[in-house]
Amino acid sequence: MAGPDAARLSPLTERKQTLGRSPTCGIRIDDPNLEPHHLVVTGPQPETDLQHLGGTAEIQGTQFRVGSTVCLVRPAIVPGLFDRPSLASKPFHRSPQPAFDNPEPPVEPQLVSRPLTSGTPPWGPILGGAATGLIVTAVTGQWLFGVFSLVTAGIAGVTWLIQRRGHRRALRRWSTATDRTREDFDRQCVEFAQHLATKRRNRHRYIGELFIAADWGDEALWAKRQIGDVCVGFGSRQVVVVPGAHPLAFNDIPITVDLSPGSIIGIFGARSHRVGTAILLRLALEVGPSDWRLVCAGELSDTWNHLKSLPHLRSSPLARDDLNENRSDSLHSVVLVTDLQHLAHRYSLPLRYMESHHASLIVCAASQRELPAFCTEVIDSSSAELDGVGSEGSQNIVTALRQWHDPDAHSLAIPDRV
Repeated sequence: MAGPDAARLSPLTERKQTLGRSPTCGIRIDDPNLEPHHLVVTGPQPETDLQHLGGTAEIQGTQFRVGSTVCLVRPAIVPGLFDRPSLASKPFHRSPQPAFDNPEPPVEPQLVSRPLTSGTPPWGPILGGAATGLIVTAVTGQWLFGVFSLVTAGIAGVTWLIQRRGHRRALRRWSTATDRTREDFDRQCVEFAQHLATKRRNRHRYIGELFIAADWGDEALWAKRQIGDVCVGFGSRQVVVVPGAHPLAFNDIPITVDLSPGSIIGIFGARSHRVGTAILLRLALEVGPSDWRLVCAGELSDTWNHLKSLPHLRSSPLARDDLNENRSDSLHSVVLVTDLQHLAHRYSLPLRYMESHHASLIVCAASQRELPAFCTEVIDSSSAELDGVGSEGSQNIVTALRQWHDPDAHSLAIPDRV
């Protein structure tokens, strides 16, 4: 599963099971957007049947969405967490990752200039010439002067009408060509926005998919080598791509935070430990132990016991001796702060360590007022769009990770002397 109660496993059987957030459900999901009894689920893949009770489901291939949770249905054809034998950890060698194309954004075309107007009818020359010819005819008695002046005025008028008609045709052609150019540009903008959304989705997978990759040893495990933008959940967004047009709705857009060195992420709310756990476990699934480590500012409380078996966790908490260690080490350290007494002043140990090392901070608090003011980003854990991992999901992910070891990790390197 992926969502507020991610990385949980529920076997599907031939008998009917209710799915919802009620404790009496056979498949219980802690999602505030679910009904107490949301669905009835019957049968394993590919014959999974969903019957609506108090809620609805959106089916997408081998997965379905209920509330803010995405349930991934997979066949139990290989040993999984339910029946995995006890094996020693095996080295996991990363596969070469495909390169993502980076298309250039569309360039707004230069529109053709509007055709010049033909102006107003030449009434002055037409009326003046006709009046002059009539006066000369009346004075001299030569009617040819009057005919000549009227013919000249008529020619001028017909010439103007021809020009006017040609201008209208040119204006219609210009309007058609301009509309077509603008439509093509708008279409390119929409396709570019959709491509960016698809590329963003491909870069950040569901935490449930990453968990399956760790369980099976898929190429998605430890696919990244550095920490930057980290996905904390998925949501829906409306984007105005073309001015004046209806906004485009994009679903399952990754919500990211910047956890690059020097960043301080503050998480507050009743679900702060679940959201913080989801971020750390996602990092553990995406980036191997050779590229980052988790350092705790103090001993972990019982709430965070599930992280004590994480391969990326350093066994000893942050200490003053860490300020004197080799600063040329490029290993990214993520410091977890759960007791705000460790950030009581500006010269506290985690801040000094972050300033002098390749490190970033994750701070968890019960309320926003308790977070330090120098947080670079603040996350409200009450949002249902954010991923959350409980104790069961944490144990599943940690158990899946511990069957592998990173051959590039420093602890496994060949010693200089034997």
